[in-house]
Amino acid sequence: MAVLGSTNATVYQVGESAGWTFNYNYDTWAFFKNFQVGDTLVFNYKPQLHNVRQVDINDYSSCTDNNPIASYNSGSDSVTLETPGEYYFLSGVPGDCNAGLKFHLNIAAATTTTPTTPVTPSTPTTTNTPYPDHFPVLP
Repeated sequence: MAVLGSTNATVYQVGESAGWTFNYNYDTWAFFKNFQVGDTLVFNYKPQLHNVRQVDINDYSSCTDNNPIASYNSGSDSVTLETPGEYYFLSGVPGDCNAGLKFHLNIAAATTTTPTTPVTPSTPTTTNTPYPDHFPVLP
């Protein structure tokens, strides 16, 4: 069964105009985005200098690409975020990740809300009205 993404998918250029390069805080960049299933990340970089590896949390934490989930080398790579969950990216070129060429994002699972039935206010049962002549109590 296929998972359908949002019809409002967004294309994000990683690092905006700077692209995938040094001296950019990608975690801050990702933090201010609202990634959804179906969105696409575009990595633009010089393939002679960098690459893109999607890795697990262990490789991300240790800045290695021993077991990459996916590898990209074209210099203009598009990655579609197909499922909810954690995504980890880094450059597998030696020294790049340790110099900050990595980031992580999380796509929360879609939540469904159950409509609630409005509660009808109960009719007061007291007949203590301070002005019975002006506001008669109805049976």
